[in-house]
Amino acid sequence: MDIKKLCLLALLSGVLQPDTATGEIKRTPVQPARIVWMSDTTGEFIKNPEILMKDFKGQVSVADNSCTVMRSSGNHQAALLVDFGKELHGAIKISSGMRASSRPLRLRVRLGESVSEAMSDVAPYHNPYNATNEHAMRDFEIHVPWLGSLEHGNSGFRFARIDLLDQDVDYLLRNVQAISVMIDDPEIGSFNCSDERLNKIWETGAYTVKLNMQDYLWDGIKRDRLVWLGDLHPEVMTVNNVWGKHDVVRRTLDFAKADTPLPGWMNGFSSYSMWWLLIHRDYYLHHGDLDYLKENRDYILGLVRQLDECVDANGEEKMTGVRFLDWPTSEKPDVIHDGLQSLTYMTMKAARQIAGWLGDKEMSAVADKSLARMDKFEISRTDASQAVSLSLLAGMSKNPDADCRKLIENGIDSFSPFYGYYAVEALAENGYTEKAMEMISDYWGAMIDLGGTTFWRISTILIQKMLQESMKSSRPVNMISTARAVLIATSVCA
Repeated sequence: MDIKKLCLLALLSGVLQPDTATGEIKRTPVQPARIVWMSDTTGEFIKNPEILMKDFKGQVSVADNSCTVMRSSGNHQAALLVDFGKELHGAIKISSGMRASSRPLRLRVRLGESVSEAMSDVAPYHNPYNATNEHAMRDFEIHVPWLGSLEHGNSGFRFARIDLLDQDVDYLLRNVQAISVMIDDPEIGSFNCSDERLNKIWETGAYTVKLNMQDYLWDGIKRDRLVWLGDLHPEVMTVNNVWGKHDVVRRTLDFAKADTPLPGWMNGFSSYSMWWLLIHRDYYLHHGDLDYLKENRDYILGLVRQLDECVDANGEEKMTGVRFLDWPTSEKPDVIHDGLQSLTYMTMKAARQIAGWLGDKEMSAVADKSLARMDKFEISRTDASQAVSLSLLAGMSKNPDADCRKLIENGIDSFSPFYGYYAVEALAENGYTEKAMEMISDYWGAMIDLGGTTFWRISTILIQKMLQESMKSSRPVNMISTARAVLIATSVCA
């Protein structure tokens, strides 16, 4: 077999793992790696900043008077920005020394995944590419105690800016730490090849998902600390390959089921209920857990019936709820229709597989009848990568080679990180492994080129703009990290 195909298959292949990891959360204090910026370098408003770089045991003491001294005035607000060296999930811990007065003092804390985010204000309007306080606080005011330590916030960040808001008073800052909060399970899957860029992409993808393996498997550790079922599919594929059978996956799938009694659609999207079913199919293929399938049989059967009712006599999907694939196509109804047609077909094929494993004749009959109707329907065929990719993966493409060339012609410009995986998978399954690896290197590698230690939910066009801006200026640009972008350590289940 061609070495490049072997390389891509290693990137996109999974293994059966019998043991279940529990996902015990570990708390780890992280010292700043450097001080990036200070409002004052004269020593008048910030004294002894080097103390922040020294080891700290995490406990303040009456005998310890080694502190950074900050002082604000009417003309100068003392502030500094620290870098913890790598994106992490957790809290900021601020330890204060013993001043003459025990009165608490006011600080403003800004957390950021980039320097520019930590230095920015919260946007006055909703925009996913602006710094926000949605789902997690990244910009807030706090009172810090006299001779004590407090943890604040719970978010995703690498940088922290601290401003002293009270004026004409000395604040003794003993230490700033990040408290990393993440799973402590060993990685049982690994990837290594002669292309170091691909190795780094795989590692970054796995680390991004690791940050999001918290109480549940989240979409993002900052702005989207939520269970989004469509985006969960590539995340679960990552977990299957890197950590094997992990309890956080079942916990999250069970939450989604309990949160969405039928006839509801998960997250309000019919497509996301379909992804939930596809996750169960892939989870079984990885781990062979038939008992878990049996636990979910009644819900799966009810969902399959509900989907079948949304396929008309001509085999055309008529999905209710929010009609959605991904954000770049959210205002393109023709693309959404073609994509939903293929996704429904994929889901019914998966339901037929599940019915076979369960020996469920009722589920099999519903799926078979739906597929028979859909086989007669000709989709309108848009050229959008999302719809083309799903058509290829569903086995509905009339000319796979031409469709793959269309994906290559579209290039990464039309990608979203979520659906980018399916474009790469479609190319890989149809023999275009070299082009698939090239796209992985260009798209996700660009985020690493920009200094990212995680992947972000971001458009290709914005990545290109960021690269251009970063070449013009030495100031880092804004980065938004979410698990939705993690599509590299995932698996293809034939």
